[in-house]
Amino acid sequence: MAAGGPGDHPVIDIVDYGLEIYNAKCDELIREISNYVSRDEQFGMYDWFHELPLSNERLKEFERSLTTKRDQLRLDAKERGWEIE
Repeated sequence: MAAGGPGDHPVIDIVDYGLEIYNAKCDELIREISNYVSRDEQFGMYDWFHELPLSNERLKEFERSLTTKRDQLRLDAKERGWEIE
């Protein structure tokens, strides 16, 4: 695997290559979050490698955490004048 290619990092796999890493909902939330922050910021949000593999319970917790983070980022963007649907 080449540097920066599939398999290097879960965020890259999800956002750049459209691979399913966690589940469809979590992966979509990760793509949404990528619209609001830099890649470096997103890399620092979670211990992405520690999160894999996830039990069903941890996957639900991770989904809630991602939803909260996405909602916070969306609200912040709106408050800063971004045009958000």
